[in-house]
Amino acid sequence: MIEINPGLLLAQLVTFLIAVFILWKAAWKPLSLALSKRKEKIEKDLALIEKAYATVKRVEEEYRSLIEVVETEADHIMEERKEEAEKQYQRTLNEAQDAAEKIRQKAELQMEKEREQKTQEIAQEIVTLSLILTERLLKQTADKQFHERLFQEAREQIRAFQRTNLKH
Repeated sequence: MIEINPGLLLAQLVTFLIAVFILWKAAWKPLSLALSKRKEKIEKDLALIEKAYATVKRVEEEYRSLIEVVETEADHIMEERKEEAEKQYQRTLNEAQDAAEKIRQKAELQMEKEREQKTQEIAQEIVTLSLILTERLLKQTADKQFHERLFQEAREQIRAFQRTNLKH
């Protein structure tokens, strides 16, 4: 069986208490101090990390807002460019329509001039033919007054014909 020796037990207990006291004085305080310094450093580092995290969050929010502003501005610029392109298209279309209208009007004027010229040429030929016909008729008839009257009537009819055709 196990025997307990009280003297030895007391000596071991006193030795243990002395060793604990020496350790407490020599090692526990510096160890405790080192642990508390380490704890403070960890707490400071955690505070710095939290500050850095808050800063990162703030910068991220600023970045997102900046992106939204840039996207909005880009959309606005695109809309302006689209409107400018539409206006330019309308200006170009209007200019082309105006040019086409001028060409059409010029062609109509040219056709009108040519029609008038042809009408005058035809009227001139009619006058010439009428004069020739009148002259032949006058040569065939002996009465001078009759000839004169026929000539005057033919001349008036030709003039009336010319006036009506030249007006159109």
